[in-house]
Amino acid sequence: MKKLIIFVFLLIFLLEKNFLNGSLITNDITIDKTQYSIWMTGGSTNQRCSTYFTVLVTDTANPNSKLTVTAPGYTVSAITYMAKKNDTSISVPYSIGTSSIQQGSYSILITAKNDNSESSTLTIPFLCYKLTTANNGVVFSGMNASPFGFILLQFYLNGVEGKSYSKIPNSKGTGMAAIYQSKALFLSPMLLNGPGFISAEIEDTITVTSPNYYSLTNYDKVSVSRLVLTQNIQVLGDLYAPLFIFTSNSTYMSPWVNFFTNQFAIFRIIGGNNLSTTYLGLYDYRPYDGVLTNYTFCAQDQASCTLRDSVQYNITGYKTTLSIPLNSETSRYFVTQDRNIVNTGFSSGPYNYEPIYLKYQTLRTYRFPFGFKIGNNLNGFNYSMSFLIAKNDPLMGTFSVTSDTGYIVNGYTKILVSPESTNSTYPTFNSNQFIYKYDRFYLLRLDISYSYKVFKFLLGTSIYSLQSLAGDGIYEIVVDTLKPVAPFSANSILSPFNDFNYLNNFDCPFIVPPVFELGFNMYDIRNASILFKTMNVTNSVAGNILYFNLTNIDIDSPLSLFIHHQPSTQKFQTIQDQTIPSELYHKVWPAKWNETIRMFQAEFYLPRNSKSGNLPYALFFKRNVFVLNNAFGSDAQFNVISEKMDLLGPIFKNIEKYPSSSSPVITQTNTEIGWKLTISDPINGFKSGYIVVKGAIDGSNYNFTINPTNNIFEQVYTVGINLSTPCISQDYIISDVLLFDTENNNSTFTLFNDDKFIGLSLFNPFMNYLGDPSINKISVTCPNEVYDPTPVVIKNFVCGNKTVDVGLSYRIVPFYLEVENLASGVKNNSYPVIYLTATDFDTIQCQITSETIITPKSKSYQCSASLPVAFGYPFGILLSVYGLVNNGGYYSGYSSDDINKLGFQYFINTTYTIDIPVITGSDRISTFGGDLWLTGKGFKSVTGATFNYKSTTKPLQVNKIIGGAAILLGGITEMDPGTYFSIILENDKSISSNEYFIYPYQKVLNYVPTREPETPSPTPTPTVTPDPSTPIPTPSQTPTETPTQTPSETPIETPSETPSQTPTQTPTQTPTKKPQCPGKPECGGSNQGYCDTSTSGCVCFTPWVGIDCTSKVIIVPQPSINTTDPSTEISTPNGTTTTSSNLDITFRSLISLVALRELDYEYNVINTYYFEKWIYSDLTNNTSMYITNITRDDITISQTNVTIQWFDKATNISFAGNNLQMNPSTSKYTISINSYPFRNRLSKLELLMSATFESSSSDDICSSQQFGNNTNEDYLKIQIGDHSMYARFLKRGIADGLITPIDNRVIENNQTQSNSESFSSSYIGIIIPQYKSKVIVDPDFSVLLDHSSSSSSSPNSICSKKSSGLSGGEIAGIVIGSVTFAAVVIFSLSFHFVKRNQENKFNRSITNKLEKVK
Repeated sequence: MKKLIIFVFLLIFLLEKNFLNGSLITNDITIDKTQYSIWMTGGSTNQRCSTYFTVLVTDTANPNSKLTVTAPGYTVSAITYMAKKNDTSISVPYSIGTSSIQQGSYSILITAKNDNSESSTLTIPFLCYKLTTANNGVVFSGMNASPFGFILLQFYLNGVEGKSYSKIPNSKGTGMAAIYQSKALFLSPMLLNGPGFISAEIEDTITVTSPNYYSLTNYDKVSVSRLVLTQNIQVLGDLYAPLFIFTSNSTYMSPWVNFFTNQFAIFRIIGGNNLSTTYLGLYDYRPYDGVLTNYTFCAQDQASCTLRDSVQYNITGYKTTLSIPLNSETSRYFVTQDRNIVNTGFSSGPYNYEPIYLKYQTLRTYRFPFGFKIGNNLNGFNYSMSFLIAKNDPLMGTFSVTSDTGYIVNGYTKILVSPESTNSTYPTFNSNQFIYKYDRFYLLRLDISYSYKVFKFLLGTSIYSLQSLAGDGIYEIVVDTLKPVAPFSANSILSPFNDFNYLNNFDCPFIVPPVFELGFNMYDIRNASILFKTMNVTNSVAGNILYFNLTNIDIDSPLSLFIHHQPSTQKFQTIQDQTIPSELYHKVWPAKWNETIRMFQAEFYLPRNSKSGNLPYALFFKRNVFVLNNAFGSDAQFNVISEKMDLLGPIFKNIEKYPSSSSPVITQTNTEIGWKLTISDPINGFKSGYIVVKGAIDGSNYNFTINPTNNIFEQVYTVGINLSTPCISQDYIISDVLLFDTENNNSTFTLFNDDKFIGLSLFNPFMNYLGDPSINKISVTCPNEVYDPTPVVIKNFVCGNKTVDVGLSYRIVPFYLEVENLASGVKNNSYPVIYLTATDFDTIQCQITSETIITPKSKSYQCSASLPVAFGYPFGILLSVYGLVNNGGYYSGYSSDDINKLGFQYFINTTYTIDIPVITGSDRISTFGGDLWLTGKGFKSVTGATFNYKSTTKPLQVNKIIGGAAILLGGITEMDPGTYFSIILENDKSISSNEYFIYPYQKVLNYVPTREPETPSPTPTPTVTPDPSTPIPTPSQTPTETPTQTPSETPIETPSETPSQTPTQTPTQTPTKKPQCPGKPECGGSNQGYCDTSTSGCVCFTPWVGIDCTSKVIIVPQPSINTTDPSTEISTPNGTTTTSSNLDITFRSLISLVALRELDYEYNVINTYYFEKWIYSDLTNNTSMYITNITRDDITISQTNVTIQWFDKATNISFAGNNLQMNPSTSKYTISINSYPFRNRLSKLELLMSATFESSSSDDICSSQQFGNNTNEDYLKIQIGDHSMYARFLKRGIADGLITPIDNRVIENNQTQSNSESFSSSYIGIIIPQYKSKVIVDPDFSVLLDHSSSSSSSPNSICSKKSSGLSGGEIAGIVIGSVTFAAVVIFSLSFHFVKRNQENKFNRSITNKLEKVK
């Protein structure tokens, strides 16, 4: 009789990327699950399917094995750069696919072979799907302007969920493009030189047509005013085009206007009223630089665009003089490397303040004076700078210096080498978990193993520093879901191969938030309405609330409402990049679930004097998945009244230079030059700004901060410079301007914009002076000019810190700089800059604002720099000084290498203390107070918080702590509008955090509308307009550790408030009622757990577990590994239990995988497959894998993989949308079953497991069993005395890459060994619905010490005679962490027997019993 396979509770091993010990193995590791069902492409006569899969072939016996893979009829290519091998094995991924498959169902037969002629086969089924009109109907939602400036046709294409696609659909008629977003496809006319009509075919099969966006009866009344009257124009700055103003009565967000010469008209809204809108447009001269060109402007006249203005201009662009040497000019540049410090430099001719782009893994833009070593802008300069790279980067990239934005066209390159050998090892990705916090923010927890320093992470294109370090190999990042959350990589970002490939652990893929994997259908939106159908923003901020229901979505989904009224500046954003730019995040409003009315609601505000009319909006589900407002229906649209639209920032109404002479100013001993600037903003008013003036030759730099003193609507401001001798003759130029009005509309100007975006022309504060290229220049003549090429010399340079702990709340670094120039002297009031540079070119400036004259030839400066959290960790910070200017027309600067050679401190070492609390961000909170989320670091040990408001101070409740990066506080009291408060945290060592200032917002309403349950029909939406006499303050940005900043974050509606009015009818779907928290005290008291009714009741602090957090996890040594089958037997060290004071008692637990059964729809057994022979692989020191084939009639029909991982410390993981905490001494089983040939569509699988718990003593003891459930899991608890084995079985698994409901049940025990007071066993069935390619379940097991022993009153108890009179003990059902999918944890506590022969006898007894288990 074959020995049954028994699994004694084992440690679960996460597959690490190192490889297997056994025969040749082939696994399907395709991440993109859409490849299994794809649609045909290729035109009407040549439609084909293209699909590619990835398989992993592993030879576990020979690391030098030459592997071959064949798949007849399909292309096979080895992905060699992702190959892995160790001392005993090799593993190579292969890409297998085709681009020429016809419609139908297919299976790829893959055969892998090694040198020993061993083979392994794998079959991958897939479907080639043809779009047809019958199967794939189109449902329209109409055309609308998107918040990004495109006119989008929004529709739903039936029957394509889960299908892949390979190209943009073919189109006819108006040019268009496509985006496939979950369940919706948006088509956009790219060239709006017509009425916006779309006629297209999707893969030459399904016709998509739309009505005209623009009514063919419409005639736009358009008047045009040119702002430049001269024909020849020299622009003021690079890509600052001449402008014109036009007014239109069009009611469309984007009127139909164009230039005949260059198609698109680039324009934006600047003003208007309820009857007409005023736009600012530009003349795009880029194709016609220096050429007399006719600019012909047209607007809609029914079905055509007719002439409204025509003008000829000869526009000359701004002169660029920067010449960076090319790779061929090696004599003009150098790159040297001293370990992880890289020095580079070059020489160049004249300079006109162009930006310089440095690239190594990341692209950074540097502006003068950084890097400028010696010279001037007339005769040329030498450039020299130092930067840091990682000491242990296995993928070294190319360093480049260029004058182009990211392209190596005008510049030089150098391939760098790793300072320290890493033996080609890469960081190992073990696991990740996304934990929802609030609004659109998640906490991403990463488990990374690496023998070297990890110093940064990359999510998509966003870089995160080691502020996220939370422990040994554990990192926590606060993630904004409007930014990319994948792909993920560590350290190297750009390299020959993105090291995401190296980090991807094939059996441990990077897991995105579960909500991201769901499909969103715009027609799932129900009962949408708006609170106020009319909003009046004339001289007043206006608020409103959007209500809606959304089926099939978690109520904690990161839904965001985006309302933008300036789409036209995004004209050249690509249609495939429909994402919200970070500069518009302040226009994003969270949509939160209101439990009282059981609806989502998004509370939003419009600024004063914003655009009138019907504004488009979009609801974002994630970064690039959204639906437009027309999907919400007519009840959710609103109209804006704005009698004084003002979207234009402050501008220069009048400019006067002084002295007023038109000839060059002659410099005397003390001469003042400057501009008198009349700044005008007649509606919103001017708030603040700054202006920078530079010397055209010597690089002298003068900064001016401007704030209104008496009249915000119009006031004259003076920008002046005192000049002295010795001197040189040169121009002084206004090089940079940034002005804000009271609604944060801005005007900006710079000689060269970093992004090379001509749209910045529409924000030019010099718009009234575009015909005068000298308006920002004053020429100065020096009668006795002296040119002095000698540099300003550093005489002393002191940094206040040699080492900085960048994990502390105080991270201020002071500097003292003393300089001299014995020839011409140091120029007055032109201050140098001290730069602090870390890896990735991360650079901050220590800005000097004053000087001390030591002698006529020498000066001193002081400044202090506040370092961001984790800045420069772990590789330190380089120091450099640039922008020193003498009186003889030359600038100088010193790189870190130069400062080192001078003998001064050039480097700051960094350390990072993890457990010091530092607050860096916060949730939004209204003036009503309540709960508040804070983000930062070091929160794990926080025990208290202080609320400081006005002159009062009070303690706050610490309601929840997530890791070390997020904390939820409660008890914030109501506050007055327009005030602020601060928070200080304190940890268990009485160490305080920084004081963090927060500005609460005022809610739209002082109540939440209630629903009336007696009235099932929709309640009419109110059409009341908010009273403009009581403006609601605009929500503002919460500062990051600086109390003087103003917030721009957006408010949310507090769901706990009592509503009084129903905005819509009762929603069709409501959330599940949350469980209450048991225990007296609740959840065992504050030291053992806390109540979280929004999830699953009590959340226990390690090592406490259980429904009421009164059981404790028992810590045991890691057990030995069973190499025969996935079972583990665990014994504890000697100890004493509360069950008996006379004997040392051993407890043993055993978990086994017994069989896989196929069930019919009535749960009758169709087929049973007992697990017999396993292939064992040792993955890591705490993870093992077992593989067995499922056979029928000696033919393999499926395969089962079991990974057992042992957790020796508390670990947070994520599985199937559950955030789980694995306690120490827990064994987790990850069980995957490949495709299975179900008998029919109604059958299902059942994975049969056995759980056994036994004590070596039967005296005065009881056993009991309890099977129960919580919100997300079922549990089995087998208790003997005061010890119990606890098994957790999640109610969800992952099938075909999607989260799938799972059922768990207890099956009648038919084992030969009957249960007794000292032996208890049970079968558990995990019922799995039908799937196609793979299903994964994830139970776990642990052993607990209970607060009371089992007794005769316990559930299903069996007692010895001596214990029959004992009082009943409370059986604790366990909720571990935040509830996980059950894995299998096998615990056993063993203590020495008093007598050796008694232990041996017991061991023989249990071994015999286990042999009999079937």
